[in-house]
Amino acid sequence: TKYNLTPGAIIRKEFRGIVHEIIVNDDNTFTYNGEKYRTLSAIAKDISGIKISGPDFFGLSKNYKPILINKNNMHSRAEKKYTSAQLAK
Repeated sequence: TKYNLTPGAIIRKEFRGIVHEIIVNDDNTFTYNGEKYRTLSAIAKDISGIKISGPDFFGLSKNYKPILINKNNMHSRAEKKYTSAQLAK
């Protein structure tokens, strides 16, 4: 499957105080809120409201770069690259 995820696995992401759950399907798709999606990026955009890499948003990429939101609600990328393991510390 995409991103080496096992079919039936559940991806959980807390975003702005809401926990979102995505189910990995065996046909290389994902289910979120009862709807089928072809990519994690489409789900990430629906959740966040901005175009963003799905693997980055869900912490599945090797070079995850968190999104920072400044006081003017403008989004910017962090300068340093982080892995999921580094962010878990």
